[in-house]
Amino acid sequence: MFTNQIVMKLKLLCVLLLFVSLCWSQSAINNYFSAPASTYAIASGTIDQSPVGANALWDFTSLSSTGSSADAISTPTAGETSTYPGTTGVFTVTNNIMGENKIFFNQSGNQLSITGATNPDFVLNYSSDNGLLGNYPFNFNDTYADTIGGTFTFGALNGTFAGNINTTVDAYGILSVNDLGQGAFNGSVTRIKTEQVVVASVMFFPNAATITVTNYNYYNDANGDLVFRTSTVDIVSSLAGNSNATTIESLLTSTLSNQKIIIDEYVTIAQNPVSEILDIRTTNGIVFMELQLMDMNGKEVLLLKNTANPINIAHLPSGLYLGKVITNKGDVVKKIIKL
Repeated sequence: MFTNQIVMKLKLLCVLLLFVSLCWSQSAINNYFSAPASTYAIASGTIDQSPVGANALWDFTSLSSTGSSADAISTPTAGETSTYPGTTGVFTVTNNIMGENKIFFNQSGNQLSITGATNPDFVLNYSSDNGLLGNYPFNFNDTYADTIGGTFTFGALNGTFAGNINTTVDAYGILSVNDLGQGAFNGSVTRIKTEQVVVASVMFFPNAATITVTNYNYYNDANGDLVFRTSTVDIVSSLAGNSNATTIESLLTSTLSNQKIIIDEYVTIAQNPVSEILDIRTTNGIVFMELQLMDMNGKEVLLLKNTANPINIAHLPSGLYLGKVITNKGDVVKKIIKL
């Protein structure tokens, strides 16, 4: 009797430890950009983004809202496709401080690249060398490096640029953000860092400026939302002088999270933790179509299409898994503990 109690307590402790690890787990990122119609609070304040690696902690709880922005994704017009060859989509951010900003991109299969970027002050056209961001899904420690080049317009100046773009899924951990209009955030996130370093040249000045653009994107592990992002532009120029500016934005609302919350209500795991039989249950007209099971390194360990429940996973090692459940109304990600 005493021995059985010890065994039961040890099993309970293991389960509790696994649940604690959920807070620190990283998930695959399947959308580099935010969901269409997402809105953000533009914030001011000092933040420390230096923590990297596993189990990082970011405390951004001393921010103040100074404005707002709204995101949209659209199909390029004929003129945009002509100007930025290869463009398949346009990501637009409109805010009440800096106006309209656009990123032109090419998505071919699971590969994502930048073809152009504009704001009210400048135009970047990656006409000679598009910038590879990476391949979906993005997982922790994924790193991509690529050369970039093309033309730019800045006010009355026209010239060329060339350099490099580096994208790294460099960290995951816990992010805390104070309330900036729609409630505070405290949860598990995975971060992508993208850095572009280019040398801009104009007539008679082959190295007019060195421009470094650093972006940090923080994605909610629970639903994939881009919950926090920053962009820093650093210019070192012998012609125009040096400058540095950072934009900080925190998610207010997202159609992606709203949709996933609705679907998530009707997709459940009958028993979790599970030792052998995984039983996925759906209601309200939602039909289970496919299960993609991944370990915490982002490696796919099981893929079942048009399968019937229940699913035997007794052969899998014990541990924590992410189950992407695809249905006729969309998909949700469930954290599954295999005993």
